[in-house]
Amino acid sequence: MINTQRIAGAGIVGVIVVLIIVAATCTEIVPVDKIGVKSNQLGKGIIEKDVTPGLCLVIPGVHKLSLLDPTVQNINFSGRNAFPLTASDQFITLLDISIFYRIEKGYAWNVYQNIGGNSSIRQLFKDKAREAITRVMGQMKTEDFYNSEKRLESSKATIKELNEALKKSHINAESLLIRKVEFQDKFENRLVAKQLLGQRQLLNKSKELRERERSKTQMIQRDTMFLIKQINEQMNRAIVNLKANNKATIAQITADADLKSKQLLAIADRIRREKIAEGEKLKLIAKAKGQKAVNEAYRSRGGKLLLTRKMVDNLEFGKIEINTNRMNPFDVNNFLNLLGADGR
Repeated sequence: MINTQRIAGAGIVGVIVVLIIVAATCTEIVPVDKIGVKSNQLGKGIIEKDVTPGLCLVIPGVHKLSLLDPTVQNINFSGRNAFPLTASDQFITLLDISIFYRIEKGYAWNVYQNIGGNSSIRQLFKDKAREAITRVMGQMKTEDFYNSEKRLESSKATIKELNEALKKSHINAESLLIRKVEFQDKFENRLVAKQLLGQRQLLNKSKELRERERSKTQMIQRDTMFLIKQINEQMNRAIVNLKANNKATIAQITADADLKSKQLLAIADRIRREKIAEGEKLKLIAKAKGQKAVNEAYRSRGGKLLLTRKMVDNLEFGKIEINTNRMNPFDVNNFLNLLGADGR
């Protein structure tokens, strides 16, 4: 019983050892920063599928595993290896350039099959980059490299041209950076002379522009003075007309006021005369009414006596004066005796 268990245990250990040996010899690890390309050496060739990072079954003598770098790579043209570009004006300019690229995701097996390993990929990209730079940037003038906007436009155009050339290879150009530009000495001298000439031309244009602007300013000044003169004349005429109109208006208002005053005075005088006439009328009426009352009083008995007395007061008959204050005028007999007549 014990021997059987020992044998079984030894068998299990043997199997584990065999498995460990098989695993050690038949598997490989794909690093996290790599992509694996697996091929079958028994005639089937490259397996059309990328091997992602991790443990991969690779049987010795049957499979082969190749590793490619899927991260962003760069090609530098700098220092002694700076890119000598002949521009459209035939001046040579040294460009310090970096170009970035990477393998298209999922197509590492295709790149390896058609191009090869990392060094072959790098060499192909470098050759295609040289061709694209020459075609695109060679159309520029040397002085265009002084302009940052034109440099940026040419970089984008070069990347577009390069990707078009690499379209079937499944390698993508990401970006292009021009870090430095060196010009030939004769071009620098020519550029300085051109700049001086341009500055002189600009100075002459500035002088011409200044003279034209000065002439425009003088014309504007003359026109402005003339316009001011016209405005002043118009204002003066307007003031004179306004004064004349004001005088006429004042005269009209004065005349209207005088006429109105005279009309009011005439109305007041008429009303005054009417009131006076009415007063006189009332006075005459009152006087007539008073005389009527007096007459009516005289017609009464007492009135008749009073009237008689008034008639005989201070009457003179020749040299005879009858004073009613000393005699009774109603004593007829005595009155007749005084007159020399017999009252009997």
